[in-house]
Amino acid sequence: VERVVGEGRVAEGVVTAGDARGAAWSLELMGQGPALSAADVASGEGVVVRPFAQVADVAAAMRRSRVLVLPSYEDHWGVVVHEACLSGCAIVTTDGVAAAQDLVNPHPPAANGVVTDRDSIADLARGLREVMAWSDAQWEAAEAESLRRARAFGPAVYSAAVGRAVGG
Repeated sequence: VERVVGEGRVAEGVVTAGDARGAAWSLELMGQGPALSAADVASGEGVVVRPFAQVADVAAAMRRSRVLVLPSYEDHWGVVVHEACLSGCAIVTTDGVAAAQDLVNPHPPAANGVVTDRDSIADLARGLREVMAWSDAQWEAAEAESLRRARAFGPAVYSAAVGRAVGG
């Protein structure tokens, strides 16, 4: 699943995924707007383009996916990364996505994703190839790590942290 909004690089992501993809992999783009239309991306072999989807449909897509790709130049939090982790997805994103600092562990044996250089399509392709080569054990560890990291965030955790910060 690749998120399509704002600073996402849809055309570059599709080309990169096509270069990195193995026979068993496909790319599902969800969304609409200038980022997608400007990319002139059409559904084809291994690429499915879906228009705007309701929350339940996005959640279902994440549950049936192994990886969220978020190749943004800048994304101050990237709530979609949290949503993907809650679905057990691995993450391939850039150092421009602030959520990566908290939600992506790139270090084996508990790696749940790869953080790439926001200015390098070659590095994005490297990150995709890296996760696509994971063993079954690595995928299991990635799912567990994504879920573990995702549970460390949310309204209750945030509220408690604010309470501690203000002395309440």
